[in-house]
Amino acid sequence: MIRFHRRFHLPKVISFDLDDTLYDNVPIIRRTEERTHSLITERVPATREWDIEHWRQRRLDLMQRDNALADNMTALRRATLLQGFRELEIDDAETVTDEIMDAFLAFRSDFSVSEEVHDLLAQLSARYSLVAVSNGNADVKRIGIGQYFKLALQPTEDFRGKPNTDMFDHVQRAMDCHADAILHVGDSPQSDVFGAHRAGMQSVWLTSGLGEPQQLRVLPTVTIDNLQELRALLL
Repeated sequence: MIRFHRRFHLPKVISFDLDDTLYDNVPIIRRTEERTHSLITERVPATREWDIEHWRQRRLDLMQRDNALADNMTALRRATLLQGFRELEIDDAETVTDEIMDAFLAFRSDFSVSEEVHDLLAQLSARYSLVAVSNGNADVKRIGIGQYFKLALQPTEDFRGKPNTDMFDHVQRAMDCHADAILHVGDSPQSDVFGAHRAGMQSVWLTSGLGEPQQLRVLPTVTIDNLQELRALLL
């Protein structure tokens, strides 16, 4: 069901979150972590006693100590691996870290989106300019949807993650339009709805993702329960 909470007008640009918006990311990241953990223990046998939860806790600890890493999941994973390997006094720790991160990123994008999503993006891209703005590290080209997007952004040294407005602000500059001409679609009340609001953009909150109503800090422009409801809203 489509529900309007603020005045809505058709945009010129549609910005999409990726994880848990265009696809269910939970099984993807679980499978990615399992494959990566197997590679770590094979490549660095000294880590065999460190299970997936151990590495996850290391990431959380490091994230709490370094706010910059909290905005960049790829950099956080790399820093966590490097810290662990150096702690174990592994030779060529940086080289091994780079090798495992390359594999992780390949595993991370080893999936495809549904035909329904392909059809939706194809129809929307024929009428609007589409961009991808994600805090994650899936590669739109590797997962087969790069052709629909004019621009795809992830956190880097130059762009902090959502709800910081760095990536949203860059979209506005790159697409040469006012913020209110951009509609951001995502599942996170914090990263997507609040982030878009801070940047002056309209937002669509997708309730079928991981977000919960009590996490909303501001109301979205529109709420939908299914991604395909964008057809009725925008086409």
